[in-house]
Amino acid sequence: MSAEVTATNLPRKLGRYRLIRLLSKGGMAEIYEARRESNFGVEPKVAIKVIQPSRTHDKAFRELFITEAQVGSTLEHQNLIQIQDFDQADNQFFLVMEYIEGMTLHRVIRISRHVGVVLPEGIIAEIGRQLCDGLHHAHRTSTPEGVPLGLVHRDIKPANLMISPQGVVKVLDFGLSSATIAPEKKGSVRGTWGYMAPEQMRGDKVTARTDIYALAAVLYELATLTPLFPNRKSSVVITEAERDEGARRANKLGPEYARLKPILVRALQRDPNARYRTAEEMGRALAELVPELLMAREQIIELQNTIMNFVSGGRPYAPPIVFEENDALDDALLKDNQKPKAGIWFPLILIPLLVCIVVFGIFQKPQETSSINLQDAEVLSTDLGDRYALPIAEPSEEANTDDLMPPEIPQAPRQRNSSNRQSLPTPPLEVPPVQTPTAGNVEPVQSGLITVAADRPAKIFINGQYVREAPLINYALTEGEHRIILARSSDVTQRKVFHAVIQSGQNRLYHWSFEEERWLRHE
Repeated sequence: MSAEVTATNLPRKLGRYRLIRLLSKGGMAEIYEARRESNFGVEPKVAIKVIQPSRTHDKAFRELFITEAQVGSTLEHQNLIQIQDFDQADNQFFLVMEYIEGMTLHRVIRISRHVGVVLPEGIIAEIGRQLCDGLHHAHRTSTPEGVPLGLVHRDIKPANLMISPQGVVKVLDFGLSSATIAPEKKGSVRGTWGYMAPEQMRGDKVTARTDIYALAAVLYELATLTPLFPNRKSSVVITEAERDEGARRANKLGPEYARLKPILVRALQRDPNARYRTAEEMGRALAELVPELLMAREQIIELQNTIMNFVSGGRPYAPPIVFEENDALDDALLKDNQKPKAGIWFPLILIPLLVCIVVFGIFQKPQETSSINLQDAEVLSTDLGDRYALPIAEPSEEANTDDLMPPEIPQAPRQRNSSNRQSLPTPPLEVPPVQTPTAGNVEPVQSGLITVAADRPAKIFINGQYVREAPLINYALTEGEHRIILARSSDVTQRKVFHAVIQSGQNRLYHWSFEEERWLRHE
């Protein structure tokens, strides 16, 4: 009998393919990087999915695997993974797919939450628009004879959605899909808890609107970096979904997602008939939030590059295609990049002590100007725990968010509510460097200084760019309004976001208390 494919006997042949390395391993199947061999040295890179050795003789699973190949072979769309071949060798079935150098949305969300990268409304809308295009194509696909497949993916989740280096978003893994060519037992429930629509959880008939619900749950998670249903216990998810808790949570999204919010609320309705009729209809609604498609694609590419820079610490790092996420790899790299270099322990200990002494002295001024009226100075938003302050220069006036957001992502006016939690920050903006005059008739750039501190260890981001750990003392900023984020180092979902108006020659000071959720000092 031929040897089974395992990670320890690579590289090896499987039919006309040469398996190079194991990319991922799940409970049902394994994914390998491979090369298709030829007599002329042309060896295109592919991804090969094989059934787990323990499942090789499982008739039901073999039938699912064959169905996945049959369904996938009918799908030809840039936003759907392409099936290239299906064969059997060495007593093993295997599925050949296009190889994608990219990262899944699971990884995007996980690393973004870890390092404080945030996703703006326009990028989320473009990701959703592309996925709607792919799903609509799948939903209306027919057999070669023209018979509608009635295809429903049934397992839309972040780990099954991937972004390519070119900014193209793809739907992966139709292994749990429902189609007319694959009849199954009535009442069967297949999918992932937390992303299944209510009718799917009940074992009722699934339709295109079932995938629309799951996609909306993913888009919500991109916006909040938190799952729509954090408790994945089946009984809890069923109860919350039946009570329309998903739509209610989407309705609490902050003002920076003002136009995305109604789209998600509609898509997350418990009643399928209240959702969008087709993925195409939902995609058109999302397209209204994407004023320039080419720019949105470039922003997705830049987002991916930013995240990978965090993981690799600036070193070259090309993640493989990953269907089941390799979280341990990311954890190891992130942990390694956060280690201080050898030989600098003494400065690392001494400098913070000196800084604390200086900051402590600064903050011991009279307290009559150290508090602000939170009732007047803050508008509130989502589920993630913090607040948006209005522009500090005008604490008693309502913020004009149209002026605070990038021009390509128009925002609705801010709304006050009584929540004590904060929405995520808006998209990264470039910080103009503070220039110094040189010889000749060069006019110096007007700038001021800012000091930012917190009562807990926190990271400081200015205009979407990470600056350093707090405190930040006498940092030069160009004249004008700047968006500043204080994110707790131990939990970056706890944030304070505010806007500072810098004037030439001015020195601004801000000290935030995460413990008391108020300003200790600002001036």
